[in-house]
Amino acid sequence: MIHKMRWLAVLLALGLVVAACGDDDTATAITEAPAITEAPATTEAPATTEAPATTEAPDPFEGLSFAYASAGDSVGIFLALGDALVSSAEALGIPVARYDNNFDGETALANADLILADPPSVVINWNTQVGVGAALGKKFTDAGVPCVAINQPIPGCHWLNWSNTVIGKEAAAIVAPMAIERGWDGSNTTIFMSVAVANGPETNDGARQWYLELSRLLPGFEQVTPPTYFSDGRVEDEGGITGGTTSIGGTNGIQIDCEATLDGAYTATRNIVSSIPQGNNILLFGVDDDCALGALRALDEADIGGEIMACGEGAYEDGVVQLRDNPAFVCTAGIFITDTSMYAIAMAVAVELGMTIPDWTPAPQVMLTADNIDEYYEVSELEPYQLPPLVDGNRYLLDTGVFETLGASFGG
Repeated sequence: MIHKMRWLAVLLALGLVVAACGDDDTATAITEAPAITEAPATTEAPATTEAPATTEAPDPFEGLSFAYASAGDSVGIFLALGDALVSSAEALGIPVARYDNNFDGETALANADLILADPPSVVINWNTQVGVGAALGKKFTDAGVPCVAINQPIPGCHWLNWSNTVIGKEAAAIVAPMAIERGWDGSNTTIFMSVAVANGPETNDGARQWYLELSRLLPGFEQVTPPTYFSDGRVEDEGGITGGTTSIGGTNGIQIDCEATLDGAYTATRNIVSSIPQGNNILLFGVDDDCALGALRALDEADIGGEIMACGEGAYEDGVVQLRDNPAFVCTAGIFITDTSMYAIAMAVAVELGMTIPDWTPAPQVMLTADNIDEYYEVSELEPYQLPPLVDGNRYLLDTGVFETLGASFGG
């Protein structure tokens, strides 16, 4: 027993593992311990440096404030644009003071005085009365308050607008092949323009271009000279079609003042429809959907006997419905007017950020027909689910972060 105990002491001293079971006569299983390796040389830990303090990126919208003067909130589409502008700006943390120009020049000037009594960072103004534009712009310029003008140019303000020239030309390009196929020309067709005279020559340029293009593409119409355009929105030599023009070449072209309303277009068309020869076809363009649809209803009721092809502008709710359901309403310029509020906000932010802004920033637009309307509007929906692709003149607005923050989606 002493002998065994002595060996056990030796084994333990060598670091071997002993496993035993039973009494002293039972064999023991021995496993060798793993080879001992020398520990690696220790190296001194690198000196710790204090992490730099994290700073949040500055909020590009912080401290901004806007004033918005609507064209006229009595018309639903302008009210909707104002609502969208205010809610979108507030989602960015930008407060908006809201005013209503009420389609009246004197009201627009009075609103400017109210705005400047407590000046915002930027003014966004939609003035429909061209006659007070210069006086309005002088007020903002003299006060040193930057401004963005929607649709109607205001001297001294940055300009956001749709291209009425493009709208009129594109609408004419859509209907001309259809008219040629049906044998329509100056001998059996009247080109009809439903315009809003008080809104000035630039706003009504779509209707003027409608006549200029159709009279060039179709035979038998009296030709008129094209207008001269300036970067500040002025139009000189209106191409033989002024606000006071009621007819061109007898019955080649007829123009009525819709007063920018559905009822105004309907009444004015009823008053002039007797001058259109019985059996004539009609190519109708309205400077907004209401001006087109009001005139279209009066022409339908008059039952002149010929066919009608009509185009509008705006893709307002009635326009979207008519484009899907009425074969006579063949196109309308989608100008995404409610979503234009995002463009106006982005422009105002760009102004405050000191970005370079072009003379004219294009608002969203695309000519809609029954063939492409589903690219922008879901079936049975009256609000677009995406906007047209940005173009060179408005792509800079992406750098403001407004579109990204508000989740705007663009096609293309």
